[in-house]
Amino acid sequence: MTKIENNTLKLDKERFNLIEKIIEVIDDFSGELSKGKIELGFTSKSHSEPIFVNADKVRIFEVISNLLGNAIKFTAKANEKRITIDVERQDSKAIVNIKDTGVGIKPEILPQLFSKYVTNSPGGTGVGLYISKNIVEAHGGKIWAGNNSNGIGATFSFSLPLLVQDKLLLYLEPSNNKKELVF
Repeated sequence: MTKIENNTLKLDKERFNLIEKIIEVIDDFSGELSKGKIELGFTSKSHSEPIFVNADKVRIFEVISNLLGNAIKFTAKANEKRITIDVERQDSKAIVNIKDTGVGIKPEILPQLFSKYVTNSPGGTGVGLYISKNIVEAHGGKIWAGNNSNGIGATFSFSLPLLVQDKLLLYLEPSNNKKELVF
């Protein structure tokens, strides 16, 4: 939080498959999910294709972990214990949605949800969503949340810019012909 407030948050960006990162986070939480008897579903509308982003793997792992951890915490005491994660391409963005069947977000908290020290949890500090918001925005993305339309639980979503294909121009001597390589 200090790095965010002092404008010293550094991102070590690299190309990676966002789907693989989400699966990694799910694996890390598998013990908590089974202990709480919470069913988790993961879908990607582009299962056969990876979704590449140029981002800081550690920071994006932190965002996904925070959102999934919150979903687990608020779903643990629900009658129906289900969390759904989906990721999709939408225009030039990757969109990640984490939907739970927990208690939902109190209407009075919703407008300030991603502000520092705002929490829906008696045991929470209210900094996880604030940090997640700043990490996502530092990557050029957005984060948002709302209660589910059926009145059960909430959905937290964030977007990240998709990796644009890199282009490399080679100049061939002596004729100065240009060749474009895409990788």
